[in-house]
Amino acid sequence: MSNNPKGNNQYNNGTKPSDDILRAKLLQYTSENLRYKEMISGLAADLGYHIQKRKLADLLKRFEIPTARRNSKMLTEDVKQELVHEKLRNDPYHRKGPNTIKSLLHQDLNPLPRSTVRSIQKTYEGPAGPLLRAPGMTNRIQRKPLLVLGPGQEMHSDGHEKWTASAIQLGDVSIGVYGFRQHVGHIPYLTVVPDARHADAVGHLHLDMIEACGYRIPVQCTVDKGSETGELFAQQVALRYETKNMEQWPAFVAVPSTRNIMVESMWKWLLQFGGREVQEILKEGKTNGIFKIGHPVHKNLFHWLWSQILQSFLDSFREYWNSKRTRYRADSGYPSGTTPNQIMRCPEEYGLRDCSILVSKVAIDALRHERLPPRKEVLRWVDDVFEQNARAVYEEIGSPRLDKGITSVREAWAIFQLMAPRLESIYRRK
Repeated sequence: MSNNPKGNNQYNNGTKPSDDILRAKLLQYTSENLRYKEMISGLAADLGYHIQKRKLADLLKRFEIPTARRNSKMLTEDVKQELVHEKLRNDPYHRKGPNTIKSLLHQDLNPLPRSTVRSIQKTYEGPAGPLLRAPGMTNRIQRKPLLVLGPGQEMHSDGHEKWTASAIQLGDVSIGVYGFRQHVGHIPYLTVVPDARHADAVGHLHLDMIEACGYRIPVQCTVDKGSETGELFAQQVALRYETKNMEQWPAFVAVPSTRNIMVESMWKWLLQFGGREVQEILKEGKTNGIFKIGHPVHKNLFHWLWSQILQSFLDSFREYWNSKRTRYRADSGYPSGTTPNQIMRCPEEYGLRDCSILVSKVAIDALRHERLPPRKEVLRWVDDVFEQNARAVYEEIGSPRLDKGITSVREAWAIFQLMAPRLESIYRRK
């Protein structure tokens, strides 16, 4: 007979979640490429469930959660090669290194050891791949240690114009991008926008970001010196006003774009993730004669279709980035060797604290309705009539998926060619 029939080990594990909730959370942590220690602290923070490494290993085995070690032993060499080759085929410009490929495999719940990924990639690419990824050594700004206090300390924001009219040269069609990045590296909000230089549009996006962060604002917003940030400035100062310590910790700082490093470097990684390929594919609309510059139906269809597809690509990048493990650096005061998601989830484990300031939904709604024109007015891509017609044609051709990231980007012009003549026919009848 057991001496401990009730299983009481004198340790409060908290309330054990259901198997479905536990399995879903462990799959999420696996997709984020978290280590055992980080999974344990994540379960404590997210579910109030306190366990040790042995129990975690039992849960992973019981729920058949894929791990790099298990896959390394169980999968055949051919299967492992195909998993890596699939990611490499989606990177024709050889911008993704072994760490990126490993993170993408984790997102697909097909984790492999980095050594396996690197060996397969080395054979596949040959010596040219690493050389194409080598960082440039010219025009570098002198690097200085960053002061890092924790999430909510500082939010960097900026627009990206590699897919706008001047870059893709398809007449007056344009897809702008605007993004926000925490000083600790996490990207809370990244979106397509008709005009990233429109102050009211940026004002709405700033409020969207606050809502996405659970109605929490940073102590400081840092932007470059563009005129589009005027409304963002007014909102941040108004929301920070009651904290009364704006002299010591300013609410808003504008710097040259070359000094807004946290967000500017985000655009570099976006381009390496596939942004350059997106730009080249966009230009194919003109070189292949698919897109008729100046044609009103083609212009509206471009904005209707590409805005959705590129938002999917941005979402895939944001998901990848927030779950990407950074290289560990013992001599850095900046959190390293973990993921941005984990830093946001458990800042105390890295000697940080949550600095964000809670604001009310009432305050955000008041700023949106009293200071800004309607959101739909400044962020719409097409009018309501075209939206209705495009949706009907889209369903007529079978509603092909637009949410597959870079895969949808490669299929976009084919979808465009199916939709354009049908929409032209509708507008000719009118």
